[in-house]
Amino acid sequence: MAASPARRPLRARRLAAVCLCVALVAVVGIGLAGGTATAQGGQQRNPDNLVAPSALAYQEEPKDGQQCSGCQFYIPDQNGDGMGACTLITGTVDPQGWCNSYSPYETASQ
Repeated sequence: MAASPARRPLRARRLAAVCLCVALVAVVGIGLAGGTATAQGGQQRNPDNLVAPSALAYQEEPKDGQQCSGCQFYIPDQNGDGMGACTLITGTVDPQGWCNSYSPYETASQ
């Protein structure tokens, strides 16, 4: 049974809203999964230049008081899952993690 002419605009608007939501989720997902983002030190994440976490000896625990959340290459959590990203390695990183490219982030007030 076909939709009545009066209901067609409502269905079109509903479909457009669903498509917009799906597109927004896809854009956010791409940005977090490997797209560009800015680290707290100002560096841009370039998906073409990322290496595997193992290449930088990444671990999910801090080392000698150093951790990702204090590194200039760290990109803080952007979707509420508690994980961040890095301008050097693929995937997500634990804010308490560490790798051998750790470089302290210093704010302008320090």
